[in-house]
Parts: sequence; structure tokens; C-alpha cells
Amino acid sequence: MIEALGTPPPRLKPGVLRTLKNVHLAFTGFLSRPRREAMRAAKRAGAIIHGGPSAKTTVVVRGRPNPQQAAGKDGGLKLMEMKRLREKGHRITLLNETQFWRLASRR
Repeated sequence: MIEALGTPPPRLKPGVLRTLKNVHLAFTGFLSRPRREAMRAAKRAGAIIHGGPSAKTTVVVRGRPNPQQAAGKDGGLKLMEMKRLREKGHRITLLNETQFWRLASRR
């Protein structure tokens, strides 16, 4: 336990995708546009929307973190669940909002 406290968790880095077609997607954080609009754009691009990360989720779109988050920038519930799933071997790509909107605007 002391060893775990001494080593900080790895930083979450954004990934790269070419398309949102057939991607299982979840959103976290504050987005610059309403989440409803983001969900609509993702569905138009062919993504399947999830409320939060699960074993089926392949992509998590991360908006601005909540500045009042007690657990820190990478400590929200959805991000912690994503880290847990990654540790179990699930491949989950993290996209920032700019990457998401670029992919969602393509058709």
C-alpha cells in the first residue's frame, strides 16, 4: 500500500482515431457545446453512445475537468472507471473535445 501511494498513477493522454463509425462512446467533463448536441453529432457520425465507461466502451471524450473535483484533474468517476478497465486489458481511447468535433464533423 505504501508503494502504491509513492507512485502516482500514469497521466491520461489523448489517443488518435480516424472515424467514429461503430465506436462505443462515453462523454465526461464540461463540453463547449451542449452534451445533447455532441450526442447527436456522434450518432450522425455512426457512434453508439453510453452514459459512462463500461466493458463495451472503446472511446471516452473528455471535456474540461471540473475545477471543484476533490480527487484532482484525473479523478472523476468516469475517468477512474476508464483507468480500471484499462488495467483489466480493455482498449479505451481517450479523445479531447477538439479531436471529437473534428471527427464528428466528417461524414
